[in-house]
This record gives sequence, C-alpha cells and structure tokens, in this order.
Amino acid sequence: MPPPRPEHTCAALIATAQAVAARLGSDRLSLKTFCRESGVNPARIYARFDDWQALCDAAGLVGGQVPREIPAETLLRVLYDAILAAGGIGTQGRLIGRVHWSKVTYHRRFGGWHGTLAALGDWVAEHAPDFPHRAALDERIASQARRKRYNGPARAALQTAPPWPSRAGIDGAVRACGAPLAFRAMVHAPVNEMGVVLLFGMVAGDIGYAIDSIGAAFPDGAAKRLVADGPRDADSRWEPVRIEFEFRSRNFFYHGHDAAECEVIVCWQHDWPDCPIEVLALKDVVARLGERRG
Repeated sequence: MPPPRPEHTCAALIATAQAVAARLGSDRLSLKTFCRESGVNPARIYARFDDWQALCDAAGLVGGQVPREIPAETLLRVLYDAILAAGGIGTQGRLIGRVHWSKVTYHRRFGGWHGTLAALGDWVAEHAPDFPHRAALDERIASQARRKRYNGPARAALQTAPPWPSRAGIDGAVRACGAPLAFRAMVHAPVNEMGVVLLFGMVAGDIGYAIDSIGAAFPDGAAKRLVADGPRDADSRWEPVRIEFEFRSRNFFYHGHDAAECEVIVCWQHDWPDCPIEVLALKDVVARLGERRG
C-alpha cells in the first residue's frame, strides 16, 4: 500500500525529504528513492524547486546515490593485463578500449593519463617487478611529464575564441550569468526563473501589470492587468490574472502544471508554440521597451 500523499508546499517537501532521509539513516537521498518512499510525484517537486538538488540543498541533504568506488588496485590490475594482452602499451585510446571502464574513470581517479601511468608504474614496481614492458612504461611516463610541463601551458594559450573554459568546476563561487543585456539595472539576461521574476518586477508597470503577490506555491504570482484604458483613471479597467514564472515557457509542461489553474506564463524565452495558455516573453518585452526608450 503506497504511503499517503503529503502536502506539497516547499516547507512540506523539505520536511518530507528530511523525514525520508532520517528513516533511511543517510544524509544522501536520490530523487528515485525519495519518490518511492514518500509517494510524491516528481512534477510536484519541480513545481516548487528548480531541480532535485535545490530541494536537497534546502533540506541539508546530498542528492543522488553514493557512487560505487572501484578500487585503484582493480583499475591498475586490469590496465596491466590489457598491456600484456596487447603486447605493449600503445596509445591511450587503444589501451582504454581493452578495459571495462572509460578514460574518464581513470582520469578522475589518478588525475589524468600521466597520473594513471605513474600510478601503474608504482603498482608494477610493487606487484610485478618482472613486467616485460617496464622500460616502455617508464619512457611513456617521462614523455607525459615533459608534455605536461612544456606543452600544457602553450596548448591552453592557443585558444583565441569562445566559448572559453568554464571556471565553475574550479571555483565553486563562480556563478554563470546570461548574455549582456544592459537593460536598466539588469546587466545580464536572466538564466533562471528567479531572474525572470526580478525582471518582471522591473517592467510590470510599463506593460500594464500591477503585482498583488508572489510566492512559491503554484501559481507563483497573482496580479491585475490593464484591459481597458481611457483619458481618466476612472475609465480604466483591470482584471486579475494568475501567473506562473518559468525561464522557458515549455518548463510549465515539464513541471506538470495544470493549465486550468493559471492564465499567463511569464518567461524569458518562449519555446512552446502549442502552449494552451497565454505567454508573456520578457525577452520580447525588453526589446520593445528598449526601442521605445531610444
């Protein structure tokens, strides 16, 4: 019998994730495990959070399963056997093609191909001193070290055009931003739903919207918008609308929202031609307001 379906507010989802993790005795929780143990549909999560990791961060948990770590001894032993079977070291591609794991596995464990060969050299010295290709292995290790020292910086300097290497994996504080926008206080274009909400707040008055409230529950916002204008304020007419903010309009579908409970999708980019409800693409709004200002 499936567990009862919990309330689907942000706070309730966070509490449910913490309760599931506590019940399982682990601070690491995968989306699949959470949904199985709680009965929550993934669409309910994406309706409140950008992704599963965002929910885990809010709950103080680690997303995903514990990766299965392959012992270094196993990785090196298989590589050693592959060299023997091939009758020599050969190229990295051909050698890796003879083992069970990709080069990414070796590179991550030993710090690149040079580190892999160096680790293999140490393993051979301890476990297989009569290795028939030891001289070739030592030469390859020395060659990789020379290439890393002299060719590495020069090779990096050869790149002269974007996209440039991202620093996000090097410095966790690096946060990517969108294309240059230079629209009022927005230096860059939005790259997520939060940026869309901020930008909408900046332009709402220009496009005939008056914001009543914005929150985390679907739909995200309530507003009134101008539907009839006149020479006097008393002649104007405003109607209420329910708004869901998305970075791209198609995310409304991916998040499993009910179109009957919302009148307008406010997004940065409209990529859902068959959308069943009205879409307000702020990318087009900014372009129009920029032209009018000029």
